[in-house]
Amino acid sequence: MAASKLPIGAALGFFLVFALIWVPSIRADDDGGAAKAAAAEAAAVGAAESSALKAEVEQLRSKIQVLDSFLNEKTRELQTKDKVLAEKEKIIKEKLDKVASLQSEVSSLQKKGKLDAAAEIEKAQARATELEKQVDKLKTDVQSQLKEKEVLESRESKVEKRMNELNAKLENVSFQ
Repeated sequence: MAASKLPIGAALGFFLVFALIWVPSIRADDDGGAAKAAAAEAAAVGAAESSALKAEVEQLRSKIQVLDSFLNEKTRELQTKDKVLAEKEKIIKEKLDKVASLQSEVSSLQKKGKLDAAAEIEKAQARATELEKQVDKLKTDVQSQLKEKEVLESRESKVEKRMNELNAKLENVSFQ
């Protein structure tokens, strides 16, 4: 922004030096035409500078609107990801509870002693094998969901970092 003001400032400075050199050469018998011309030229330079500043302000306002829109979009994305994470955590908790329940059931079946021990043991072992397969499957599901959760948290962290950077830029633009 300072670089864009430099040519305007240089032009204004040049104009002032020119005016200081030229104004003393105006004679007393001059009808004021030269003074009017100098005033008109100063007004034209001021109008050009004002127009440039207005354009720059409009450009900055446009940038602020774009950044605000981007910020709102990222906020919505974060909220959506938070909901997804909460759902994933709920599913993980349910599956962990089911794993614990199945392990408890396996333990309970293994402790029971019945008269028909051979048949019961065979049924229990079949059930235990089936339950162990289910436990293994659930553990695999839980692990994959934990990995997915980590990926989502990593993405969320990156988005938050980017959002903080954009907020800082937005604040810098707002204060300039």
